[in-house]
Amino acid sequence: MKKLDKVIYEINGKDTFVKVKNNSFEIEKTIFSYVKYDSATHKAISSGNFYLDFASCVSLFRDIDKGILQRDIKMELERCKKENQKYPKAVRQFQGGIPEEKAGRADKKALARVMSIEPGTSNPQNYPYVLKYQEGAGKTNPENKLITPLWWSDKNIKPDMQIFVPCSESDMVKMGLLLYSHMNAFIASRYALGSYLSSYDANGKKQETTEYQEPRNQTKTTVKPVVGKNISAEPKPQNKEAYGDTSETRNMQVKFTTLPSYIEGTNGLYACRVDVKGRNLELYFTGMSYSEHKERIKEAFSKEEIVSIQYVIVKDPNDSKNAYTYFMGITNK
Repeated sequence: MKKLDKVIYEINGKDTFVKVKNNSFEIEKTIFSYVKYDSATHKAISSGNFYLDFASCVSLFRDIDKGILQRDIKMELERCKKENQKYPKAVRQFQGGIPEEKAGRADKKALARVMSIEPGTSNPQNYPYVLKYQEGAGKTNPENKLITPLWWSDKNIKPDMQIFVPCSESDMVKMGLLLYSHMNAFIASRYALGSYLSSYDANGKKQETTEYQEPRNQTKTTVKPVVGKNISAEPKPQNKEAYGDTSETRNMQVKFTTLPSYIEGTNGLYACRVDVKGRNLELYFTGMSYSEHKERIKEAFSKEEIVSIQYVIVKDPNDSKNAYTYFMGITNK
């Protein structure tokens, strides 16, 4: 059985690095895998994984893309200078870990994991960010199940592990863009495969939830879209030979000939038609990708403007010779 196993992006420090991986996409999380190693022998000294949920990943990407993260870094450095503080605070902080009953620690505590983004201070011109990973003893909040590090409330307790990875502006932007693109492609493929669909009996009782299960040999589900002119009654695959390999995000120039409309029965898919150098192409959207670019798409449609988009080809599970074309984003905003 094949499983997701790809390093989306890697950020390297002098004797540390962090790899952003898709191994946990099946549970809607991204792995940030931190390693500290001996620079002489190149052997690992310590390592730890932080699992960041998709919602937090999208929020982080937005903050990177819109310059919000950069602004917060600048404001925190200005605050430190004004208040004469040597060490700035984290501008983004994410909590995770393993509860007491599953952590298996000798002290019977929960395993707290924290990933944070802090302003870089040693070489801020080249490395304005520091990605920090910490893990150690924690306590589970019985109400919200959030695991809080004990070293936050007791200064005598130290984290078992700390790994710091300096990060340039370029690396931060590339990491955010690639991670967002991979997440979007993954979600699009799950919608295309019907992995978000559930079964109901004659009385309307939910029988089965197939979210993030392995694709099964099954007949296509016919959906009835409410879309623009001449959109087919079910997502119509394009011949993949016209577009090449299906494993990577690509770019192309398009003109929107219809506006995207919701396809009923697909649990969140939209579709429209675009003109690609005289060829008529059906283009599909996840709800997330359409919502983010909706206004720009409307503007391009009204002006009959040719725009550059990113897209990904998602293979048809029932016919390996065909594939769907999924919108990822507009590159010339």
